[in-house]
Amino acid sequence: MGYPLSCTLATGPQPARSSATNELWVIRVADLCKTRNEEENPDSDDDDDDDDSDDADETDPRLDIRRIVHHGVVNRIRAMPQKRNIVCTWSSDANINIYDVSQEIMQLENPTQWLEQNAAKPEAKESRGILKPRKREPCFRSKSDTHQSEGYAVDWSLMCEGRLATGDCDGKMFVWELQPDGKVSAAPLAGHKRSCEDIQWSPTQGDVAASCSVDGSIRVWDVRDPKPLKLLWVADVVDVNVIAWNRHASASHIVASGSDSGVLKVWDLRKQAAARSSPSAEAEPVASFNFHQGPICSLDWSPENESLLLVAGEDNQATFWDLSVEADEEDLAAAAGTGAEDMPPQLVFQHMGQKQLREARWHPVVRGLAMTTDLNGLQFLRPVIWKTMVA
Repeated sequence: MGYPLSCTLATGPQPARSSATNELWVIRVADLCKTRNEEENPDSDDDDDDDDSDDADETDPRLDIRRIVHHGVVNRIRAMPQKRNIVCTWSSDANINIYDVSQEIMQLENPTQWLEQNAAKPEAKESRGILKPRKREPCFRSKSDTHQSEGYAVDWSLMCEGRLATGDCDGKMFVWELQPDGKVSAAPLAGHKRSCEDIQWSPTQGDVAASCSVDGSIRVWDVRDPKPLKLLWVADVVDVNVIAWNRHASASHIVASGSDSGVLKVWDLRKQAAARSSPSAEAEPVASFNFHQGPICSLDWSPENESLLLVAGEDNQATFWDLSVEADEEDLAAAAGTGAEDMPPQLVFQHMGQKQLREARWHPVVRGLAMTTDLNGLQFLRPVIWKTMVA
């Protein structure tokens, strides 16, 4: 896919003032072009991307936003993989909200069609740019007999359309089923004793999910079973903030975790199962990297390369890891004494200079494109070596 690029995403900005209105944003970013160093010659033939236009970076990116008034701060937001117009938000007021943003998407991606269908509406007078927030209720908001404290853990199932799992800061977990008629049911899941920080559905088993907690544990659940807890191990002595289940079928036994210690660990679920069944077996990660200098706050496996992992840390850097890389003795010897010996060979790219980095995600369609959120907004990254990374 050549430049310029475009994408549509949903996000929840943090208001600058406590009295400011909380909002859910649906954003269309268009005319995204690669950037060049000042020293780079625009007529150079070194770029081997035949799809890229030489003058593509002369165009300024365009940003259009549709804003929806939201009850409470958006702690986390996720779009249903089967229907990207259905998004779930975890709110600071302890509610789970589900929105249908199909109208916002149509207005951004097909403005002509939207104007034809909505010419009589007041908002049709303003169809471009950053519009005023709309006041409308979500399709669903959770009741007080479910979550009673706010949370951050939320994930849609890849295998079962409409199935959602959430976890809160009290350790309570729920599995939600969004029915075709729009009704939503909730079933409690025996959760953690302390805050559930993240939750991920299995990419190959629709009834299996994994969660992590500030108690340092990772747990695997089968929601069909009256005794759903199937695996439990201590992943760190401090808070485990985030997990990522590898969504490639050939690597669906792999889960990555990131903790307050800044340590990235990679786990093989087959070994964890063996450790549980055999007292002599040790539950150890298959890989561990103590590189980030602050808590790890986001993880995402590449949709194209099962070995490629995107990591974001509170040390304000996003790092790209290729876990298929093995240490080369000659390279290690050559790096000795240069400072490069402290760089793991699996670390293939660093992006630095962000402020209060919070989340990092791969684009599901545009090859090699990653997005991050921080205090200053959104950043779109496509490392110069992206073709090698996703190969």
